[in-house]
Amino acid sequence: SGKNDILLKVVNKSAAAESVTINLKGVGRVKSKGSSTTLTGTLDAVNTIEKPSNVFPKIATFVAGNSFKYTFPANSISVLRIGISK
Repeated sequence: SGKNDILLKVVNKSAAAESVTINLKGVGRVKSKGSSTTLTGTLDAVNTIEKPSNVFPKIATFVAGNSFKYTFPANSISVLRIGISK
C-alpha cells in the first residue's frame, strides 16, 4: 500500500543527464524493483492545444537495491518510489 516506501525527489536543472549512485543504508531490505515518475523538457517547454503532450509525466520501473545507480535526465524532476520489505 506504499506505507513503507521511500520517496526520493530529485531535480536535475543541468542540461546534461546525471548518473548517480544512491545508497540506502539502515533501511532494511529494499525491494528489487522501484518505480519512477519523471517530468522533463526544455526550460521553455509548455503544453498547448496543438501540442498537449510537450510536458507530461513518464512512468517507468528500475532496478533498485540498498545501493544502485540511477540516471536523472537533463532538465527534469523525478520521483523515485522504492519499496521496503518487512
